[in-house]
Amino acid sequence: MTKWRSSGLGLLVACLSVPLLFSGQPKHAPSNPRLAAEIDKIFLADLNGETPSDAVHARVRQTFAKYGVPSQKMVGEEAAEEYIALLGGEPLTFVESVLPKVERAAAAGDISENSYIYLRTQTHQKEIREKFNGSAANPALRNKIERLFKTDQAVRPVGKPWDLKKLQATDRADGETAHAIFAKYGLPTFALVGPEAAQEFDDVVQHQPLAFQKQVLPQMKADLAAGQVSAQSYAMLLDRVESSSGQPQTYGENFVCTPDGKMKPSPIADPEQVDRRRADIGLVPLSLYAKLLGEMYMNGLCEQVAAANRKAGHGPPTPQ
Repeated sequence: MTKWRSSGLGLLVACLSVPLLFSGQPKHAPSNPRLAAEIDKIFLADLNGETPSDAVHARVRQTFAKYGVPSQKMVGEEAAEEYIALLGGEPLTFVESVLPKVERAAAAGDISENSYIYLRTQTHQKEIREKFNGSAANPALRNKIERLFKTDQAVRPVGKPWDLKKLQATDRADGETAHAIFAKYGLPTFALVGPEAAQEFDDVVQHQPLAFQKQVLPQMKADLAAGQVSAQSYAMLLDRVESSSGQPQTYGENFVCTPDGKMKPSPIADPEQVDRRRADIGLVPLSLYAKLLGEMYMNGLCEQVAAANRKAGHGPPTPQ
């Protein structure tokens, strides 16, 4: 399965797939609907872990060898974006080899400019991560974070109902460990624990109270400038802090449950430009992100939250 967290899609929020109207691109009927369906099938199979990663990589490359960069006219806007997202999950050497063709496709208007910007940003971020892959100055801390992340994700199973009481109890316990790590080491960096464990710690922080998130955010911003933290982790934490503080979010990463059990993004600053901001930091378009979340997690979560809140007699919390 493609490492979607390192491709900028995140594994942190569970929500319904909801219609989002930020694209600004006209919709076209694809001239090759069979290829469009095939790309969508690969994309969803990769998300759900239904297909081994080697098989996904092979299908992505076979498509490129036969069609080049599938255009919006050929497969429609959504499938064209899905294919670029799949390219973002490919190894660095392959992404570097196709990037010039993606750039030419964007210049010709065959795909959106944001698609090229996204893949260019992904390439740069992969280059940074590769410098630290397989190395960690503190392997004991890396292993500790890996165990912490496993407990964090165990209460957020893909495609299954969540036990909300168990989730809250786990987050409280994980928070004690995360606070202790941050107090001793600061925010774990790529150099300290490796890119994967660094991002896993960031993921745990996403599920902690606002006060701790506010404490972490300034260092995460500084580490981002130094190439020592995931840009996607920063975007998500910034959005969480902004949304939880009653401010419009920047990137649209934060989704909330409505009282009637639906899901929607928290208010977004300048929503017409959100997909450009997302591309600049290596995130897929917001509509595709919503689709991903709906596919990866249990679609009834907000109904579950709403039912629990009706029983308790209070409003819905933000799902984490």
